[in-house]
Parts: sequence; structure tokens; C-alpha cells
Amino acid sequence: WTAGPCANATNPTCTVAVSGPVTLTAEVQPEPVALTATQVSAGDQHACAVRPGDGSVWCWGANGSGQRGDGGTSTVSRPTQTVTATGPLTGMREVRSGRDHTCARGIDGSVWCWGSNADGKLAQPVGVTVATRAVRVTGLPTAGIASLAVGDDWTCAVGASFRYCWGLVPPGLSSRVPTNYMSFSAALVAVAGARDHGCVVDAEDGGNVWCWGSNNTQQLTAGAQGGNINLELTSPAVLAPGGTAAQPRLAVGSGPDANLRDGHTCAIVAGGQVRCWGQGTFGALGTGSTSDNGVPTTVT
Repeated sequence: WTAGPCANATNPTCTVAVSGPVTLTAEVQPEPVALTATQVSAGDQHACAVRPGDGSVWCWGANGSGQRGDGGTSTVSRPTQTVTATGPLTGMREVRSGRDHTCARGIDGSVWCWGSNADGKLAQPVGVTVATRAVRVTGLPTAGIASLAVGDDWTCAVGASFRYCWGLVPPGLSSRVPTNYMSFSAALVAVAGARDHGCVVDAEDGGNVWCWGSNNTQQLTAGAQGGNINLELTSPAVLAPGGTAAQPRLAVGSGPDANLRDGHTCAIVAGGQVRCWGQGTFGALGTGSTSDNGVPTTVT
């Protein structure tokens, strides 16, 4: 080898004179191991999953508001583990991802949230803008929470006879502490939330679907377009039996424009058919039309 000047501002390379044999070593990066999960949830620009065994939460993607919950705000393209102030977040059964915040429900019934606290959607006080680690939500029932629903600026914990929500909750309700906005008759088998509306299925009410929030594109039901309402939607008929919070037979979606408060809803009904209603842009209802339709219509 030829000796030469070492790296500096004008010469970014460095050559060094050596004599005799030289052994070079290279650090070999291990191959990524496939992530296994019992449940996964995708937000606007990040996703999270619950791992089997220890119930730990792993997230990847955008992290500008700490929505991965790994203690930082750096964006990475591989999963990092969500932590609390005292260590890894474990024992989780469910995780739900929103626009820039995430929440998880534990086997013990506890609820944890992290990310942006805009409008109080982490159930934290005004002084807290973001939480880069998971924080426990207080003020919830100690038992009976069946599932979580997360929107852009709100979070709900739904049980057999309650819907505790916090943040900027559709339809235009605002609270930084969990508040019971709606009661139900009995067991819920599915719950889903999107940007500005949410829905649940009541198993003991004939499988009826209850929805709340924005109805700008009839994602709640036909009529009352443009309103923000709580209502009972009986049109989808009885859902197919066997649905659970872990295997939901209900899904809601956000439209392409956050300013329009749009969206659509789909449900599996008796017989296994899929029916959708709401915004039809891009053919989202699966009916051969791109028009909005507030009447649950079979996907064909």
C-alpha cells in the first residue's frame, strides 16, 4: 500500500502504509427476524402490533409525535418496542393506531396511550403535548372494557354498557378525561373508529349497528347529511354469529380529505354478505358506483 495524507476537509480518503499481512474484519448485520403478532393496527403513517407470549407492543413508521412509543421521535422502517416510564409495555391484548397517537388495552383491562395529546386524546392534561412513552389512562371502569376505537383526534374504550371517550370526540364533544357518552343494552361484539366517525355492534340488540360522529357523506346512515349525530342504525340487519372484538365484523374508513369529514362503513351481515354505506369515491362501497349512498348495500 502507498502512504498518503489522512482524511481531512479537503481529502475525504485515507491511505496508510503497512508492512506484512493485514487481517480485515467486517461487522455482519443479522438478518431481520419476521415479526409475529396476535393483532395489528395501521395508522396514517405508522403501524403497531401485539406480539404473542409477552403481549409486548412493537411499532414502526412515522414517529414525529412519539406515536411509536419507543421513547423518541425518530422515524424508522423497522419495528421498535413501545415502553413505559418504567420499562417495556407488556401484557397487552389489543392495539389501535390513529393519525399520530396509539392506544393499547391490557389483559388486565388497563388502557395505555402515547403520541400526540392534541385535544386531550391521550387523556392527559393541557400541559402535555406529546408522550413518547406509553402512559396509563385513568378514570376508566376497572373491568368490562371490550375494545378500543381510535380516530384522528379521539379515543374510545367501549364495554357492554358504556362508551367512554376522550379528546375531540365526534360529534364535536371535547373532554380531556374519559367520559361516558353513550350507553348500550348489552354485549358488544365489534367496534371500529376512523377519522370522524365510529360504530359498534350490539349483540343483544339483534346485531344492530350503532354509529356516531360526522355524517357528511352518509357514513352513519341515509339522511341528515352534513350533521353530527348519535343514532341507532338497524338497516344492516343481524350480523353473522361468532363475531368478537378480536375478530371484528365491522370496519369504518376515512375519506381522502381530512377537511371534508367524510368516510364509509362496512359490516358483515347474516349469511356472510358484506354491506357498505357512506362515501362512494373511488368505488369504496364496492357496488359498481362512485356515488355516496347512506343505505347499507351489498358488495357485489
